[in-house]
Amino acid sequence: MFVGDIIPRKGIDILIASIKNLKNYNIKLILVGDFSKNKKYFYKLKKLIKKYNLNNIVEFTGRVNNRKLQYLYNIADIYCSASRYESYGLTIQEAQYFGCAVIASNVGAAEYLLENGKLGILFKPEDAEQIEHHLKYLLENINIVKKLGKISKTRVLTQLCWDKVIEKYIKLIEKK
Repeated sequence: MFVGDIIPRKGIDILIASIKNLKNYNIKLILVGDFSKNKKYFYKLKKLIKKYNLNNIVEFTGRVNNRKLQYLYNIADIYCSASRYESYGLTIQEAQYFGCAVIASNVGAAEYLLENGKLGILFKPEDAEQIEHHLKYLLENINIVKKLGKISKTRVLTQLCWDKVIEKYIKLIEKK
């Protein structure tokens, strides 16, 4: 699963290329996000999907409401962020909240959110082969997927939810 605008900096072309050799696995790549911002890129992605014969594997949902987004996160096992660059990576944290195992390019706050790889898998940006390797590993080790999802969710709930962040700020302010 991927959530975000369907634009070049999100690296969806790399993500699509990374699954071209994983057709023998029972996978579905759900791409959630607005594709009207860059129609040229969207059509490029459609061509890649056709080129790699992934029509039955890749699904674009377009923008979805919060209820549908929550449903999609809940049915996803793995979340992948293949961004070329990112300021933070809120969707990584969202995916963790819903118990998804996360693999992400090492940009923005991914290293922090995945605790240097302890809570998920990091890869070099624009490296489809690395993504493929990591996805294959997770697809063959569902116990690791479940473990990463569980420990990531626990961390988000205990340290990164707004009430916890506000609590930390209040303690910090009270010290001064």
